[in-house]
Formats: sequence, structure tokens, C-alpha cells
Amino acid sequence: MPENIVYYFGYGQYHSLEMMQAVTGNENLTGRETILEGYELCIQTIDDIPDIPKKILEKTWGDKLPSFRAYAIRPKEDSQVKGTLYPLTETETDLVLNYEMVELGWHHEQEVLVPSPSGLGKTNAITETLEEGQTISSVTDGFDYEDYLNDKEITLNGAEKERDKYL
Repeated sequence: MPENIVYYFGYGQYHSLEMMQAVTGNENLTGRETILEGYELCIQTIDDIPDIPKKILEKTWGDKLPSFRAYAIRPKEDSQVKGTLYPLTETETDLVLNYEMVELGWHHEQEVLVPSPSGLGKTNAITETLEEGQTISSVTDGFDYEDYLNDKEITLNGAEKERDKYL
């Protein structure tokens, strides 16, 4: 029996199809660019990240950890974030949320409304948002940003390794 499809709004590194394919292992995955209303794009440095996720990141980033940065979004009226809407299976969704350390308190799974894939009306999607009380280092342009804040190769390799551990 096929799995249900869940729409996922990917921003930052998840705006990149290559990153989503690395996390999910689905080389046939496709997405459609879209806009999330009512959120702003923030940047966290390693000092903003909770202790448990920070220790896990240290294993991947080693001596590059001090320069590590990550995108996060948080609600803010009159703001928008450009991203990609992906149709994911429940298993693929779990892989993304695992990689984002949702259960470890780094991010929070959030249901959001985005333009539907048909272009008519809105559809529910999930994404991850900043956990309440976490700090950020800066707010950045939600439209004109680089997908990867860190070394792309290390990021993609880390995603594949985490996926293999999870499955």
C-alpha cells in the first residue's frame, strides 16, 4: 500500500533539490518554488543552537564547527520566505524532521499554508520553525539568499550518512 503524501515547505538548504534528495534518498523527487507568508528567515550560529544538537553537529563539522551557521524561520507579520514545496512520503518527511533534530529540541514541526501545487488556493504543508526561546544571530532576506551557509559537500555527505543511520 503506498504511503500518504505530505507537502513539505523547504527553505535554506532545503530550497535545493539536491539537498532534499540527499536527505530522503529519493533521486526522483521534484519540487515547485513557492512563497511562505508570515515568516522571516533567520540565521543561527553555533552559539544559538541547543546543547544536544550542537554535540551532534560537532561530529560532522569538527574543527569547522565555530563557523557553522544554520537557517531558521519564525513567525513575523508582513514577511515572506522563498522556498520549495515538495510532495514527500511519510517516511521521507520523518527523515527530514530527524535531520533537523526536531525531537531533540532544535526545531519545531509546524503546519503552514502555502499556495497549492495547482496554483489555485492554499494547501497545508509542514516545515520546521525555530523553537520558542532560541536566539538568532541575524535576520536575512527571505528571497535573495544562498541555499547553503556551510560547505555544500560536507552538508550533503552529512545528510546521506544521517539518512543511512536512520533507515
